[in-house]
Amino acid sequence: MDLESFEQEGKVGFKSDCKIIVPAIYESASYFHNGYAVVRLNGLSGVIDSQGKMIIPNEYNDIIHLFGKYFCVRINEGNDWNCGIIDIDGNSIIAPSYKAIREKDKRYFLCYKTAQSKTKDLNKYPQCEAYEYENLENCVWCNLKGEVLTCLEVVNSSVSLVVKNEKGKLGVINQNGKLIVDFIYDIIEPCTDDVFAVAVITENGTSYSVINSEGILILPSKNEAYEFTEGFFYEQDKDKKTKWYSVIGKLVFEGEAKPLSSDFIAVSKNSKWGVIDKNGEKIINFLYSEVALLQECFIILRDDKIGLIDLNGKIIVDTIYNSIECVTINNKPYQLGNKKDLMRTYGCDRLFLGYCTEYCFDTNGHFDFMGRNYDSLRRNIIKTSKNFRTSTFSISITSHIEFDLSKPLILVTDEYQELCLHSEGIMCNGRFSKIEQITQTCFVVKSNDLYGVYRIDTDSLIIPTEYDQIQFMGGHTVLLCKNGFWGAQDLFLENNILKSLASVSIPCENLELNILDAFQTMFGAKKQYKSYDNKLKSYFTILRKDGHESSNFNTNIYFDTQFKRYDNRHFLTSQHGKYGFVTLSGYTSIPFIYDEITERKGGNFNVRIGDAWGVIDMDGHELMPVKYANPIPLFITKPQNVVFDDNLEENNDIENHIITNENGMTILEDSRSGFYGCVDLKGREILPTIFQHLMFSDNKNILFFGFGGYYDDESSFFSNIKQAKWGCVNTSGKVIIDAEYDCFKLIDRYILGGRDGTMLGEGQYGYSYYESEYSGVYDLFDIEGNFLIGGFREFKLLSSHNLFLFKFGGFWEEDCGDHDYYSYHFVKGNSRWLAVDKDFNSVILQNNGKKESFYKHRGSITKKEEKDGIVNYWNMPLEVFSINEPYIDKDCIICGSDSEQYAVRISDSLQSSKYKRIEMIDADTFFFTETINGKELVGIASLFENSSDIRIIDSISENTCILTYPVNGFVFGISDIDDSNCKATLYNIKTIEFTPIPAISSVNKRTLLGLIKKGLLHISSTDAEMRLKGISVIKRDIFDKVFSSLISEVEILSPKSLSIPPYWYTEDYRLSGVDCKYDDNFQDYEDEPDYARDTWNAMTDGIYGDMPDGFDGDYDFLGR
Repeated sequence: MDLESFEQEGKVGFKSDCKIIVPAIYESASYFHNGYAVVRLNGLSGVIDSQGKMIIPNEYNDIIHLFGKYFCVRINEGNDWNCGIIDIDGNSIIAPSYKAIREKDKRYFLCYKTAQSKTKDLNKYPQCEAYEYENLENCVWCNLKGEVLTCLEVVNSSVSLVVKNEKGKLGVINQNGKLIVDFIYDIIEPCTDDVFAVAVITENGTSYSVINSEGILILPSKNEAYEFTEGFFYEQDKDKKTKWYSVIGKLVFEGEAKPLSSDFIAVSKNSKWGVIDKNGEKIINFLYSEVALLQECFIILRDDKIGLIDLNGKIIVDTIYNSIECVTINNKPYQLGNKKDLMRTYGCDRLFLGYCTEYCFDTNGHFDFMGRNYDSLRRNIIKTSKNFRTSTFSISITSHIEFDLSKPLILVTDEYQELCLHSEGIMCNGRFSKIEQITQTCFVVKSNDLYGVYRIDTDSLIIPTEYDQIQFMGGHTVLLCKNGFWGAQDLFLENNILKSLASVSIPCENLELNILDAFQTMFGAKKQYKSYDNKLKSYFTILRKDGHESSNFNTNIYFDTQFKRYDNRHFLTSQHGKYGFVTLSGYTSIPFIYDEITERKGGNFNVRIGDAWGVIDMDGHELMPVKYANPIPLFITKPQNVVFDDNLEENNDIENHIITNENGMTILEDSRSGFYGCVDLKGREILPTIFQHLMFSDNKNILFFGFGGYYDDESSFFSNIKQAKWGCVNTSGKVIIDAEYDCFKLIDRYILGGRDGTMLGEGQYGYSYYESEYSGVYDLFDIEGNFLIGGFREFKLLSSHNLFLFKFGGFWEEDCGDHDYYSYHFVKGNSRWLAVDKDFNSVILQNNGKKESFYKHRGSITKKEEKDGIVNYWNMPLEVFSINEPYIDKDCIICGSDSEQYAVRISDSLQSSKYKRIEMIDADTFFFTETINGKELVGIASLFENSSDIRIIDSISENTCILTYPVNGFVFGISDIDDSNCKATLYNIKTIEFTPIPAISSVNKRTLLGLIKKGLLHISSTDAEMRLKGISVIKRDIFDKVFSSLISEVEILSPKSLSIPPYWYTEDYRLSGVDCKYDDNFQDYEDEPDYARDTWNAMTDGIYGDMPDGFDGDYDFLGR
């Protein structure tokens, strides 16, 4: 039995149901597989069995359970490691000498001499594998003994190993590493361990044949491949007739056939089927409509009836039956069935291998919640199936069939059913109108519409067919109903030694009868008695197995409901409408004061008094007070050696507002006040039930509480409670934010409280409507509930530089549209952004050069109507705000508006002048753009005091319109000479003494733009002293000869092979909209295809020759 893992206080253990089998002492653990689990302790791996016993000690750096008894172990040696194979007894199969080992088909070990290893995050990998491997190379194939088989490439391992040598030829190696087929073939398909379909490819075509492991030809060479299926080869001759061969090459049949196994093949003659073996010997005559093989026998179909024939051709069951069933019941004969032992899952189906209290045998059948009869017993049935379109019959076999001829068979005809044993044949007294097996030897049978019990080992009825209903739950006792009254009887034979010890004989004189214990020694019965007014009244009592009331049971006390036994001190029942527990003597062990008691996992109970629920343990101790409005889904781990690790969130009852979070806290409602509180996993009250509304936040230590409002079905980013006022409370019960907000948001370790607004929704009411925003302003609190700043619209945390951004002003506006559909958008209006540091001091300085503190400041904007219109009055200095949202660039924050920008260094708030656009090069230096006489120019400056920047490349004096990004301080600057031409100059922004050098004295603008886009102005400089000879370019010949002579003679690679950053900065309209890296596919304007021009050239070449001087370029005006 495989155990389930659970976690407790950060450690892993194992449990069966709720009972702890292996205490939670391990750091991580794999799932149990085939009775073993890998566990880690003190950083080392070992293996335990299902009893918790250490099988392989914790002494390896990693262990992977490959399959069966084999484990891959890893031993670290410094920065190196090796892997090997050991078995469950600790024996070394493969010494630790490989970098990774995998298994293949549970027949081979794949050992890799080369691999890369990396550590896994065990929090994400519960399988307990500490390492994962990739780039596995140099594979060595070993067998399960650890013997090396081959280092060659394996192309097929389905039977033996088909391997390829260095010449590309194929051979075969067996399990012992012996080469059994030489490397002479181009194709090899293993058919059995020692038979192979092979092919040789030559210039003249492909030759196919079949050989054995000794290289002997089994089937001769031909131009088409032999087909192989189920142990037989076949081919079609020129007349389309199929020939069938055995694996030794013997022709066994010609015609239509269907292989059944490697030993038998079904063959057809005159549309009738029979069976021959692999030697061609006839096993079954050609008499049947269909033949199928089922483990130990053949199924035969004649017309619409089926039968069975053994493997020697002897008839077991004649072909006169509609179906044949072999029921394998797994019930233990002495105690009631256990659901866990008997239930199996087959795909989507859950079937039982026997009967238990959860799925008992009942002659009245089983019905689902819709009143439909269903059968969940796993049955092994062979039957006929009719094709109504062709009016023919075929054999139908239930899935997962386990047909065992040593077990009894139930044979079904239209008129009757009868029992058969392979060793005995048809049972003489085993024919009835209906038969159902309940144990290995006992069957409930029906005759004349009444039921009894038949034993096949005595071929007789042990309970006569005189009962209206029979029930069976496993064990050795059946419940019998006759004329509306119930009794019970055991299934033992008189000569059975257990008959005297466990016999049951209760006459049918009880209105109800239940088995109370697993060994069927106690029964709960509903009986009648005459009251003092001579009326029959019912009561419940406990009977012994002989039908008499328990001698110890207090018969002076009458109980209202059927008993449920937990132990001899605890029988759950009710008295005068109240529930409690009594002992086997009938005396009260838990008082009858509850209106309802339901069982919980682990031995505790939900109890209800009136409308209030609580939890008690088996001794009646109150684990949770009886005060809550609904049963509590929380799993309380009060009993010893009991644990629950189910997904608590799956037990949420949203309709009743019972919510459990991932940390094990549960929100519960008080049954009297209707208010909510919170309890932990142990049922301890964390928050008293004093909150009208209560819900969890994303922070495990904070909950939101509220008062007022009403519930609305429409969803919201915060809560479906509308118009309530909300606050925050921590798990210690302290209110950290008063209930005066409309909503909350959690961002990182901060709390945003929304006020002075309404929820904003979009979508269609009743369908897609969702409230995703809030129209008001927010106040910011830390996680302890301390107020930090308020009155803003939006908050962003720039954690890399410990900065906060707040947007103040602006407003939300609803869009016009369909009256049933709502949407909204934010109107920027007078909004501005504030950037503050961790102490809430403004990053931008005031006009007086000082920072403004906004700590605990509640910002506000007051609108006043004056003679010139509406005026907004801010209670904050506007000079420290940015109109557009600031952003970080090279340890500076870029502020400004749509028309101008300026940089503020974060470390000291030093501010640049204002430009049209700014882009930082480093924390001190930046590109800038400005407009001079309507022309966009660019330059480079550095920050200086009092916003008076130092211009390193002055856009005005240098007339620069394009700059490349600095490389070791060197920059190319492009300046216009006239409307058609420009020049390129080399600058160095790190050295004041550097004199700019002309690099390209004059070049056509189009040409230069092409050079830039192709990356040809890219600079490489590795000279720390920034000398010119350290500069390399891609093509020296595009530069002036003087400039080329000053720089390195070595040309660098094309940017396509380099990972270069953006390398130009400009506002030039021809480049500003282009990705500022390079365009390897850039085509110069001169080279752009022109359809009209090319057409004209094609038409006029040879007629007019080249166009004359002064041609205006209008190719469309042909013949002009």
